[in-house]
Amino acid sequence: MLVSAQADGYLKHWHATSGRCLHQRRCEDNPDNQLYAIDYNTEGSLLATAGKDTYVRIYDEHTKSLVLKMKDRATLCGHSNRVFCVKWDTQNPNVLASGGWDNTIQIYDIRKKGPVASIYGPHVCGEAIDFRSDGHTMLTGSYRQEHVLELWDQRKHAKFRDIDWDGPKVSENYEQQSQQLEDGMQEDGAQPAKDEEVNLADE
Repeated sequence: MLVSAQADGYLKHWHATSGRCLHQRRCEDNPDNQLYAIDYNTEGSLLATAGKDTYVRIYDEHTKSLVLKMKDRATLCGHSNRVFCVKWDTQNPNVLASGGWDNTIQIYDIRKKGPVASIYGPHVCGEAIDFRSDGHTMLTGSYRQEHVLELWDQRKHAKFRDIDWDGPKVSENYEQQSQQLEDGMQEDGAQPAKDEEVNLADE
């Protein structure tokens, strides 16, 4: 079984061998939404999605039904721009995080039905959030020149380390072009063109 989240808003389940689409759905409350990120919880029973409309939606994998829709809660406003990554905490089945263009990481607890913390800083443009098995360390990757890889203590919701990035640097000209791309996408709803993925492995 394969699952795809698509920029046309469809969430599809595929039979991996035959390539046949077994099930598909769009957001009932926002058919114009675009999906950029999905992730299963550890048990494979819940599927989280996120995208253009800044909401995180949780689906029951067995019934394929929507069980929870999250954005803001109390004084926490949630995301204000497109979301490009959603990631379940592998050590806490009730917790997941999301990140995107608004330079924030939102931490959710499904028991609270919304965010329980917000971290300002990371500029996430792809699959760039991961959790360590110690139960309190989160890694984020940002599409920018400095502070590309950062480690966060979830107990304090604070950064405790920068990891040196020895990969290709983003040029100033490319950063300017990237900002123009983001501005254009906000106007015409085009799909993203950046790819980014980071993973946190236990030592």
